[in-house]
Amino acid sequence: MRKILSMLMAASVALVALPTSAGAATIDVTPPPACASSDDKDKIVQDFVERVNKRWSLDINPTDYEVQSDGTGCTVKPKGSAPVQAEPAARSADTAVALSTTVSPPAPAPGAKDGVALMQDTSWWQPTCYARQGDPEGVGWMDTCFQWGSMHYEGATRWNYAARMYASCGALEGGPTFWQVSGCYVATKRAPNSPALVWNDWDPKSTRPLNSCGSVGLSIGVGPVSASYSVNTCDKLQPTKGTEAADLRVDWEGKSYYGEDIRETGLLIGIGSPIGQAPLLNVGFGYTYEECVWPPTPSPYYPWCAI
Repeated sequence: MRKILSMLMAASVALVALPTSAGAATIDVTPPPACASSDDKDKIVQDFVERVNKRWSLDINPTDYEVQSDGTGCTVKPKGSAPVQAEPAARSADTAVALSTTVSPPAPAPGAKDGVALMQDTSWWQPTCYARQGDPEGVGWMDTCFQWGSMHYEGATRWNYAARMYASCGALEGGPTFWQVSGCYVATKRAPNSPALVWNDWDPKSTRPLNSCGSVGLSIGVGPVSASYSVNTCDKLQPTKGTEAADLRVDWEGKSYYGEDIRETGLLIGIGSPIGQAPLLNVGFGYTYEECVWPPTPSPYYPWCAI
């Protein structure tokens, strides 16, 4: 059976990033059994690396990552990066599971020499990817990566950066019957202790409805430097942009009922910071799931899933 009947409350998973200075300290808890032994951790990291390579064709080195208990489960993160903290919320119609972390890039790569405004591509650093997120009811899943890029060029009056965030989400094979994933998002926001930032560019800039599944191209530019990324998804991408630089959230909105109904969301931003001061961002990612819609009449009394 693809789905097993389950009488569960509708729930959502929201992962919200907070600056370390705002309280993102490690939790004093006993790690779950799966995080307890070195063999378990090695297997978790290896599974994570293989999944990232298969999903996004990214070659990452397992020795660059570590497993940390976040209080409710295991999180894979780059070694030496800010701790990831789980903040379980009280059970309710909308149960939230929050993670906290921060991201900041190194100094940008040098641009073209001799003041020549050559068209050039963004130089990307190693991505920061996080372990698969799930919900207690076993309805859905989400894989997420974040990546900094240098958009600096000769003569620029500020440090210019690109940041792209991308995620896959969907329903778990064999999850509860008559439940489906209804959305997932990625989001960036300037951290309170970051230097002042300015917008250079962002994408998507408007709602992207899709009549069927397809590729949504994203592109940004500043001066002679450009960056691009493609999101392969279905249904609709919905951006929400704030007034402050780096404040952007992009939701995939639709339905994923079967295990093969994999969806993606993503964003691409270009920001500038004062020379000598690297930006600091809060990043968030999460997904929502719900019970399928029940028809208005009792016959035939089956829910409408993936409709």
